[in-house]
Amino acid sequence: MKLTYNDYEEFFKKIFKKPEVYLYTDFDPILTAENKEDMKQGIVYYTSEIDKVLQTKAFKRINRIFQLGTKFYSSSKFMHTRGDHSKGTYQRTLDLLVNLSKKEEIKCLIEKNHYEKYLLAELIRALLHDIGHGPFSHTMEIVCNWPKGFHEELGKRIINEDKELKTTLDKIYPNLTDLMNEVERKNFLGLNCLFEGQFDVDRADFLPRDNYASVRESIDMSTIVTELFDSIEIKKIKEKNNLVPVFPENMLGHIEKFLECRYNNYKFLYYSFDEKLYEHIFKEFATELLKNSEDFKLKSYLVGNIDKRPEEIDLEEYMKFNDIEFLKGILEVYSKTKNERLKELASYCLPNNTMTKALYSRIIVFRRKD
Repeated sequence: MKLTYNDYEEFFKKIFKKPEVYLYTDFDPILTAENKEDMKQGIVYYTSEIDKVLQTKAFKRINRIFQLGTKFYSSSKFMHTRGDHSKGTYQRTLDLLVNLSKKEEIKCLIEKNHYEKYLLAELIRALLHDIGHGPFSHTMEIVCNWPKGFHEELGKRIINEDKELKTTLDKIYPNLTDLMNEVERKNFLGLNCLFEGQFDVDRADFLPRDNYASVRESIDMSTIVTELFDSIEIKKIKEKNNLVPVFPENMLGHIEKFLECRYNNYKFLYYSFDEKLYEHIFKEFATELLKNSEDFKLKSYLVGNIDKRPEEIDLEEYMKFNDIEFLKGILEVYSKTKNERLKELASYCLPNNTMTKALYSRIIVFRRKD
């Protein structure tokens, strides 16, 4: 279903219980499917309340963390960030919820049970799903010997413990952080599988976004995921009386193409040789840095994070670092260390001249966002 400005406006009036709302907009080309009649469908819609979340230090930090980690070393095209991806995931979720809430049965269910607050919680849940990522995304997990999903546990801590972010969320809706936990625990409308599954709002954004950067996939994945989300209906399983999202049979081909694209991305992007090579180099550099007797800011940061459990991480210190701060830390080591082996490894971790120019341009964009 093609959504208009009025559809989003009415949706936000409903969930915020306001007679009027003013919508902010950002353009995101990843959200524009090839069969759209105009560019309106490539827009991210949000309110002043949600904009305040985007302005927190916690969210601005992930604007400086590259989605594909060290992949940018192989090409400056891979400089899209976790912040870009989080806003795209939010918009995919917004489209899904607007479409669902226009269906008569779901609309009645929401109005009868006053579930508008759950729609809001699901939106913010999508927006903040990657708030816990460390520098260079999954590379940080390799460097620090963290298990898969570690950033999700840190994300929950940041949402619940970071004072600025929690205060901002609670001003949007009282105890919104608790409400986000509640919708997940209750599996509101059966949507958990669309937040963590083989096809979900997270993957529905990062596959088209990564493909857009790589220019590797000829299939317009944005069109496919848009049509898949547009087709979703909520059905009740009679035996268990549970609600589950379902796709019509004619979407099977789209699902197959999506899964094929996901497989190819893991093979040629996420687990590619150069990606694994830089993960290994960063790991070697960190190991050598920790063995070294010299004191560096980056060394202290790694000491506070390597081999730690989520509850042991000092969040205040953890959140001081993003990709740019991490690179500045490597540069300090390279410039000041007397250990030749460490200096050599640090040089491998620094971008070459071409990448440095692209990175500098990106930093200027970061500063404008601030």
